[in-house]
Amino acid sequence: PDNYFDFVHQRFLVAGVPKSKWDDVLKELNRITKPGGLIEIVECDEFQSLGPVGEIILGGIFKALELRGLDINIAYSMKDRMQKIGLKVESENTRLLPNDCLKQIGWRGKIGELNKQSVVLSASSMKPYMMKSLELTSDEYDNNVTDMIKEFSEYQSFNNIYSFVGRKPSLSGNSNIPKVAGEVSVRRPLSTNLSKTEIFSNSPDTAGAESENPLKLNKVIAKSWKPQRSHSLRDDARLDNKRRYHAVENSPYPLPSDIGEQDRLEIQNTVITLLFGKLFNFPLAETLKKKGALILDVGCGSGSWSRDVATKYPLAEVHAV
Repeated sequence: PDNYFDFVHQRFLVAGVPKSKWDDVLKELNRITKPGGLIEIVECDEFQSLGPVGEIILGGIFKALELRGLDINIAYSMKDRMQKIGLKVESENTRLLPNDCLKQIGWRGKIGELNKQSVVLSASSMKPYMMKSLELTSDEYDNNVTDMIKEFSEYQSFNNIYSFVGRKPSLSGNSNIPKVAGEVSVRRPLSTNLSKTEIFSNSPDTAGAESENPLKLNKVIAKSWKPQRSHSLRDDARLDNKRRYHAVENSPYPLPSDIGEQDRLEIQNTVITLLFGKLFNFPLAETLKKKGALILDVGCGSGSWSRDVATKYPLAEVHAV
């Protein structure tokens, strides 16, 4: 229905939404959001500072996405697209995600290792396509992925994760949802400099923002993290190189829908939550503590983010699609 949700969350649909359809998707998200409500879009860009093997494997994956009409760097235009449909972008946050132990930015623990696992699983998800494209055997492809992971440390490979929070204009000009303290732009030229000043967002901590101590979360994850699995509602599927893919004709989505993909999505959610140190990037915690807050998670994957929010805010009503 129109004007229904207080908050709409969408993360990492860069492999699911063609570049030509992003404006339509944003318009739909705007339509179902209440006046004064918020929409958060989280997306990544392509990896930077790759080694020679990484250029072949990940560069090949990015090219395969491009041939399907997908834009791995859609985040670069996201703010303009959101403003174009009438949203006021009240918060921008950028985090740089190295693929080593993250000591370069003062982090400790398992997050770097989890991110490596996520990259390996991503490469595995695209394996059937890439084996054909690169004319590699299964063992040759796996060996190249192993070499690519080793290169990450040597070349300090990284990519950026972007969060944009937009507010739908209120009919009265007022909103019950707290505003972010000031509009802070953190977009900066991409750099291989991994110093602290280049990595962390310039935006100040916002009073009332939902937040956790990343180091504390990291210790919990290292001890107790276990993958949670959900199941696709679709029965039509095809098998390729022992992976299960959907069989929807002419769909640009290239990733599988099996247990391995569920594991990757769970790890990805853990990494991103630790990276930002919070479940969402604006001060909405007090609103969610009240009974009846309506939340929609679009492109929910394994449902891990929805589950985390519903667990922390039991009075909110969380929908996941």
